[in-house]
Amino acid sequence: MGILKGAPTVTRYRLADAVPSDYTEEFIGERLKKFAFRDIENSSEESSSGWVELLDALNWDFGEGSYRIGPNYAFTMRLDQRKLPGKILNRYYVIREAEVVEKTGRKPNGVRRKELKEALRLELLRRCLLTTDLYEVVWLTGRQEIWLSGGGEKLRALFEDLWGRTFGIAIRMLVPVTIGLELLDDDGRLRLLGLKPSLFWAIRGPAPDFRTTASPAVSPLRPWRPSPRRFSRHPMPASGPAPDLSFRSASARP
Repeated sequence: MGILKGAPTVTRYRLADAVPSDYTEEFIGERLKKFAFRDIENSSEESSSGWVELLDALNWDFGEGSYRIGPNYAFTMRLDQRKLPGKILNRYYVIREAEVVEKTGRKPNGVRRKELKEALRLELLRRCLLTTDLYEVVWLTGRQEIWLSGGGEKLRALFEDLWGRTFGIAIRMLVPVTIGLELLDDDGRLRLLGLKPSLFWAIRGPAPDFRTTASPAVSPLRPWRPSPRRFSRHPMPASGPAPDLSFRSASARP
């Protein structure tokens, strides 16, 4: 969900370098125009990404004030893609190869087959419909933060590459650890950096001692988790205490 509608999923970034003094509103507008979205509707290209205006995904002229909201900048990263399934390509290639055999009287060699398949792929790509994804971006100048509406490794890589080519300012993603390092004092930072992951078990009673030679009821590598069906139906009694819905250890299972 985007920033403009609904509850968004936001990836936060912090500028790693100071913004140069010549990064005026006009300069930022020119950079957005230079790396604006390029339409591939009538081509055979598989994807295209670039900047468009925040409130109009069909406009990438970036007129005066179209990318400014108060002291902040806001625009959208647009990604158009078309995908050609391999099964469709293979189906039409069989037909194309049969036509070549009928004309020449012999099967094409390896090089010719590769050329035929690539030409057919480009031809079919022009007939594929495009899908469009929009990801809003907000540059909070007062906090020197960048908010991207979306997540995922591929999306972040695409955004970080486009941002770097557009503005040339390094950014780093904000995660709970980096935010904690900014908020804590020196002692708290040392304690945070010293934390290590630990295993825990949802069982009653003391945790089993896996250092003993006896076979434990719960494996340290595969801790037991109760089946959802075990607690799916528990009719409440008319009177008396509520039923025990707590987790049980493997040894306590019926």
